[in-house]
Amino acid sequence: MKLALDNLVYKYSNKDYLYSDPIEFCYKFKKKEDIEIIGFISALFSYGNVNSIRSFLNNLFNILGSSPYSFIKKNNIKLPKNLYYRFQTNEDLNVFLNSLRIVINEFSSIESLFGEENFSTHQRILIFQENLKKIICVSSKISPSDGLKFLIGSCNKNSANKRYNMFLRWMVRDEFPDLGIYSSFKKENLLYPLDTHIVKISKILGFTKRNTINNKMSEEITNYFKKINPSDPLIYDFPLSRLGILKYCKTEYNEYICKKCELKNFCSIYALSL
Repeated sequence: MKLALDNLVYKYSNKDYLYSDPIEFCYKFKKKEDIEIIGFISALFSYGNVNSIRSFLNNLFNILGSSPYSFIKKNNIKLPKNLYYRFQTNEDLNVFLNSLRIVINEFSSIESLFGEENFSTHQRILIFQENLKKIICVSSKISPSDGLKFLIGSCNKNSANKRYNMFLRWMVRDEFPDLGIYSSFKKENLLYPLDTHIVKISKILGFTKRNTINNKMSEEITNYFKKINPSDPLIYDFPLSRLGILKYCKTEYNEYICKKCELKNFCSIYALSL
């Protein structure tokens, strides 16, 4: 299994595949502060249809300009009224970005809101969500709307927190495609982001036996990969998720696709076809 997985890492360690992932937006910037803010926004809005995500983020980032960090830091933001995204209204977007302005001006970095290093990654995400919720309340002088609660997370200890775990992978890991700009986390302590592709592939390859998508499933999948690569278990996240995103795995038998798959010898679906 390790050899097959490592071959996938080699195959997808290529900038040609960045277009298939929201991390692509981070690569448009050089400064760490811009990469962090763009990465955070990209990760939190990474839900829904891929084309819709990309369209919305392109429109938003065009407004934020060549230095999103400086733009947010210096401006009381009021976006065009026709800019909104799914559960987030135009006003939600304004509140969210102006809350980030408070974070930037008071703490310099988003990383500061994750709390102490001695807590687990999951605990630090919950701390972050609580801290950001408080800042939003201060910024808007009202409780967060349902759209904002969805965007920043519910501080639920059972949540898989897919978008936060994805963001932390981008910021912490220092090998392609990730950017390695956070120092208060260790990559061996990161958790798998449970997007739909990772969940489906993990089930057919035996990485998890759970059916409920929550933090326990994320931990189980992560622990599986810790046995294979203890120092960097999330090295396989990007290549495995490409299989689903690029439709190289349909998680059902397809003779043309399955016979070419690098992981077919470990796949329960392929085994049933023999």
